[in-house]
Amino acid sequence: MNCITASTPLLSLLGAPDSPDMTTAKLSAEFELILQCVRRQLDQINAAGATQALGGVGEDCLAPIQVDADKVDWEQIPRLAWRHKLAPVVYSGVSSLKSPDVPGEIIANLRKTNSAVVRESMALAGELVRIVRLFRKANLPIVAFKGPTLASDLYGGLHCRQFIDLDLLIRPRDLFPALQIFDELGYRLNGPSLQHMDRRHLPSFLARFNDQALVRQTPTGRSIVELHWRFTNDPSFFTTDYDVIFDMPNFTSLGGQKVQILAPCQQLIYLAFHCTKHQCTRLSWLCDFALALNRMSPAEWTKVICEATPTAQRCLIAAVLMLEQLGLVSNLKDRGIDFVHWRRGMKPVLSTMLGALTADEAFRPTATFKLVFWRARLSGKWRPFLVPPLRYMLPQPDDLAKGGRVRPYLSRWYYLVIFWPRLLRKACIGLKDAE
Repeated sequence: MNCITASTPLLSLLGAPDSPDMTTAKLSAEFELILQCVRRQLDQINAAGATQALGGVGEDCLAPIQVDADKVDWEQIPRLAWRHKLAPVVYSGVSSLKSPDVPGEIIANLRKTNSAVVRESMALAGELVRIVRLFRKANLPIVAFKGPTLASDLYGGLHCRQFIDLDLLIRPRDLFPALQIFDELGYRLNGPSLQHMDRRHLPSFLARFNDQALVRQTPTGRSIVELHWRFTNDPSFFTTDYDVIFDMPNFTSLGGQKVQILAPCQQLIYLAFHCTKHQCTRLSWLCDFALALNRMSPAEWTKVICEATPTAQRCLIAAVLMLEQLGLVSNLKDRGIDFVHWRRGMKPVLSTMLGALTADEAFRPTATFKLVFWRARLSGKWRPFLVPPLRYMLPQPDDLAKGGRVRPYLSRWYYLVIFWPRLLRKACIGLKDAE
């Protein structure tokens, strides 16, 4: 796509869209209610930002949620709120309804879930501050790119966004010093110990994988950290620009502690990539992107589009068009992009994402294989389609931890040729017996 220009305010998240190619798929009454709760929150955050000098915006200034209580299966609302990780948003929206037909037990359920989510969010935010302090003491850079910093930066408060773990980015060369710090904090690897891995396999491990999960048990549950040294396994699909991220740092404040985050342009591209690579299976991801997008000035938006890779451009456009289809963005005409062209070209992609978003479950049994093909369609390249199956045949972290040059390959081939077919056969027999 050629470099574009924009001379008008970027995007308004207030109001209904005018989308001639909007999908004809009928949304359930329950999903429509969740969607209205999201629109209400976006309106509130953007109105509060516009009137910050006046002390924000009150509840009476927000458009009321319109719902036919008789058509809504209220038992599904808490489940959908959790499935889309929107517990605070849905609780705020449903509790604002004045209809006597809203079951009291549903509101009580949402209130209980929201309270638990807020407690977990506060605990994870405190844990992030603790981690950042130790990394600063060790003079190791670390970037928090989702979770508490996203809630504080985009939503205005930790209580406004649900998150269940911490996503942190380091340089590949800092992996083992970082693991040592997490060991001092009481974290344990959720998988094989990298300390026992044959050093000859370490370059292959760092090149083929992009993150490592760490877990710490606490009196109230457990803290989970996803430690990333790259945003994705395949750099040809989405690159990680370490020079821009670490040499030109951007900071926010969390609990009085400076925490490094992604710059607004980098954040927007990552949120679009993260949302679309997973087929937009969670509405909360689109909400994140919508808030980051609305903060972009015309000059920043033009810079993002011009400097983004072709795959990143497609992710950005796909995410914007999804917002339009759901009524979370309006006035896409005269924005410097031929959205009519993109609507036509991306109609199958948008249909797939809408189907994944409104499905009962976030991930289906065949999700892994479908996502591989999906990312090839999204990027327009076949390498993202061919690379994952080939990598699946190579030793995984569990295999690499066995040591030696040959044992990891023997372990993996044993799994693929003998162990996995046995599991598949047992599963088929189980299905036949069930019938």
